Amino acid sequence: MGINTMVFIPLLATIKKNMLNFKSLYFIILISNLILSCSSFRNNLIASGNQNQAIKNAIIDFSHTSKLYKEHKVFEVEYIDTLYRKVLEKIDERNSCWVNGEPYQGIIAINISAMTNEFTYLLSDSLGFKKDNLPSRYIEQDGKFFFWKDNQFKVNEKTVEVLKKYNVVREDYLNPTFVVHESQKAVDYYICRSDFTKYEKVTTSKAIGYYDAPEIDCE
Repeated sequence: MGINTMVFIPLLATIKKNMLNFKSLYFIILISNLILSCSSFRNNLIASGNQNQAIKNAIIDFSHTSKLYKEHKVFEVEYIDTLYRKVLEKIDERNSCWVNGEPYQGIIAINISAMTNEFTYLLSDSLGFKKDNLPSRYIEQDGKFFFWKDNQFKVNEKTVEVLKKYNVVREDYLNPTFVVHESQKAVDYYICRSDFTKYEKVTTSKAIGYYDAPEIDCE
């Protein structure tokens, strides 16, 4: 039985058209899901509060958008209330040093970086380390751990035990492992002081202050 080309050609065209429509529909659904996911987590951001609220906002964004969140387990968070652009100041003919330049107005900064050393803090007072120097705030979620210092909140025994659980602190200085990863990237958040939901972020291996902060419309 021969194939009727008069029927086959229109049928093939219809199949191709349907396949294109399916791909277009799949692409639209994919984009829609990404938009909904983005808007969904942003709905959990709070516009004002203290430094801990700003940090919590940054962690929410980080956990939804950064691939570093998937690659690591323990993260140290640093809050910078007054942000300066570092400038290189000449000391003499051979030497220069970095000093604080003009402060950025109206923004705060938060750095989130993965903890790659075996531990970063000690409990031993004999070496000058005290519990007051330990991180006092933390968040556990999805098997991940974020910690930071809050000078307004004292460290308690529960916090110390959780820090031990994630190897953030140890009792002694035996066999320390400190490795400097100069190429390791972190995420820097630049946040409007007047509205924590307005921010920009930069994934970089450079330290905050040693590159130009992104412009943010805080109005």
